[in-house]
Amino acid sequence: MKCPQCHNKTQVTETRAKTSYILRRRRECLKCQYRFTTYERIVPLKNAVQKRNGRIEPFQKKKLKQGIAKALTKRPINKEEFTDLVEQIKDTIRQKKKKIISSKEIGKIVMENLKKVDEVAYLRFASVYRGFGSSKSFVKEIKNLKK
Repeated sequence: MKCPQCHNKTQVTETRAKTSYILRRRRECLKCQYRFTTYERIVPLKNAVQKRNGRIEPFQKKKLKQGIAKALTKRPINKEEFTDLVEQIKDTIRQKKKKIISSKEIGKIVMENLKKVDEVAYLRFASVYRGFGSSKSFVKEIKNLKK
């Protein structure tokens, strides 16, 4: 990086992580000793989602949030817990290190996390994700949930 004052080379004197994706660096010019701070943002790879019909579209956190929010409607969960849940699911998807991830895989990840947070929300999400057609499907899933 070049000095904003004299345009010569600089040296990093201190590095701190503000978040897991933002670095704060303190720099000093090797020639004029001018000191300044820079912020570096790590841009994660963009995931794509392969739908059940084979179509591929960009991963959208907004859609993930909407699906989880529907399952958690009128359930005892606060905004902070909801945000943490969404971020945890998003991080799990990112950790797969795949450019293209299937919607089935995303659904499984969401269900695993919802099961830990709220069983009713899990059942709501599972009913849509698995396409429950009858009350027998709900009963079967409840029995599996009790195990």
